Amino acid sequence: MIWSLRSINKNLTPLINKNFILKCENGCGSYADLAFQLAPFWRKAKIKGEVVIKDPFLSLIDKQSAKEFVENWEAMKTLPAAREALNEMLMARIEEKR
Repeated sequence: MIWSLRSINKNLTPLINKNFILKCENGCGSYADLAFQLAPFWRKAKIKGEVVIKDPFLSLIDKQSAKEFVENWEAMKTLPAAREALNEMLMARIEEKR
């Protein structure tokens, strides 16, 4: 089932919540492997011009249900920092291979 945060509303179905939990369990297990590699990059990222002091990925994957994202602007603010860290890490890897 493919869904996005846009499709989530306050009346989440049990199926959407179950899929959210399964996706988190699968993704969170592998994050430990990436956390060390991503750390130097998210520490350089900024949220609203301020240096990030807490791992933005952990603040996103620590949610217990999809409902925790609904109108959660604090979580949404971490998305650009997480995206920036991923982009920077991938670019660094590309540069290393050149």
